[in-house]
Amino acid sequence: MIVSGLSVKTQIMDSSGKVLQTDQKKNMRMAPNSNFDMPVVWKAAEMQPGTYRMKILAKAGGKHWSADRAFVIKSGEAAVVNQSTEKTEASKFNYGWIGGAFLILLVAAVFYWLGKRQRNRK
Repeated sequence: MIVSGLSVKTQIMDSSGKVLQTDQKKNMRMAPNSNFDMPVVWKAAEMQPGTYRMKILAKAGGKHWSADRAFVIKSGEAAVVNQSTEKTEASKFNYGWIGGAFLILLVAAVFYWLGKRQRNRK
């Protein structure tokens, strides 16, 4: 039986216990006795090498599951995350401007075509 209505909340904390990031996914579905990788998008300014802790709380159908795990980020891993985060934000920014310019050109072309059509009817 598929578990539906699954809600998962994650918290990432530094070694002092300060919460650096929280994330929540709702209305997910999952098969019993299975697992999956749930990506966590790093929203903080920059990831620093060090020890972190992640708390996970999942709820579905009146049942609760939790996990609390510590993990270490080495300097090379932090550099890879920071580099990919910067590229992701930059590419989203460029695609937004390109999409907006395309939309403006499309609207202008439609108005031009309608105006030309109106003049030809007269």
